[in-house]
Amino acid sequence: MLKRFMKLSGEKFNIIRNHQIVGTAEGLRNNENNTQKKYIGFDPNTDIKPQDIIIGGVSNDEFYIEDVQSHIYKGSVLQRKAYCMTKNQFERMQHEKQLNAASFHIENAHNSIIGNQQTVSMTNTFNISQVEKEIEQRGGEDKEELKKMMAEIQEMFEDSEKMKKGSLSKFSEMMQKHSWITSSIAKMGLDFLMGAVKRI
Repeated sequence: MLKRFMKLSGEKFNIIRNHQIVGTAEGLRNNENNTQKKYIGFDPNTDIKPQDIIIGGVSNDEFYIEDVQSHIYKGSVLQRKAYCMTKNQFERMQHEKQLNAASFHIENAHNSIIGNQQTVSMTNTFNISQVEKEIEQRGGEDKEELKKMMAEIQEMFEDSEKMKKGSLSKFSEMMQKHSWITSSIAKMGLDFLMGAVKRI
């Protein structure tokens, strides 16, 4: 019966594995009734695996194989179900993964512990006085403005009601001009969340 449907509505697909075509097989697009998951049904002997890419010979549609399961009926394998997603769905999923991946650039994080350790003893604290000394050395004509900015940002971190989305945008011009101070601001925000800020 599957072969009959293949002749009517099936399509030949190139199977790509590790950037190489490893075979060609006729498949039939379908959806599972109970889960509505999309799959392409192949002959039981088809060599197809998760992470393979298949491209339709007629349609040129590209699919990424997520999982492959045998469909058993009356004690025999009726077909190989290759559960798949379209190229757009796959690229969107990869993009979302990249957006959700945390990326940190931390300078001078002495004694910091970064990772997923089970037990962490935080000995590093953010030294505001040290930043003020750096402002004295590197701030030039903007020294007073930078000190005022840091004081305002510290106040924002201390009062969560004041820290809202876009709160730091008014300092963007100064932070661009003195890019060295942005890592200190990021470190201060992180340490406020961990309760590790103090003036020394």
